[in-house]
Amino acid sequence: IPSQTPVPVITLWTMRWFLFRIMIGAGLIKLRSGDLKWKMRGPKRLTTMNYFYETQPVPNPISRYFHKMPGAWHKFEVLINHAVELVA
Repeated sequence: IPSQTPVPVITLWTMRWFLFRIMIGAGLIKLRSGDLKWKMRGPKRLTTMNYFYETQPVPNPISRYFHKMPGAWHKFEVLINHAVELVA
């Protein structure tokens, strides 16, 4: 197979479809989970990132600094996460 062979159109559209399903599914499951930390209303609204940096599976050296950011920053992170997974 030559290295300059174009990727079939059906392969491109299949990959786009799978990526769309994964991203929209991840966003919807967070909103539908019932976990108040992902919700926009309630006593614990948008606080999931307050805990994420303590419990992430593979922490990195700068996680400590992000964990110490103000609460407003963490709420902004959750909103950006929703925007990326549900809108973009």
